[in-house]
Amino acid sequence: MNTYHKNLTKDDWAGKGLCEQMANIGSELSRMCNWLAKGNRDYYDNAMFRALELLDMTIDTFRGPGRKELCRLREELCGLWLEAEEKELRCLLRYFDSFAMAYALHRNNKSNC
Repeated sequence: MNTYHKNLTKDDWAGKGLCEQMANIGSELSRMCNWLAKGNRDYYDNAMFRALELLDMTIDTFRGPGRKELCRLREELCGLWLEAEEKELRCLLRYFDSFAMAYALHRNNKSNC
């Protein structure tokens, strides 16, 4: 697989809280939905590869309980990518949106969530 986030190291990624990581993965999922709606499969695929790269770094650096759930999330995301169903992707995007909201709430407090 190609490296898409060339300036992002695993250590940098591990230094972010889980909410921030998941919010960033959700941003790529949002891009996937937008490119799918516009019919641009190449950009859709690239957004998926970027999301997988971030999710893989999250799985590799995650040290808490719930690592299995992150792996299951990866499986689900890959399945939805292959189906290319915008409605289903948007349902998963709502899951990621909750992390983005939590990160936004805690960002000003300088705490990890």
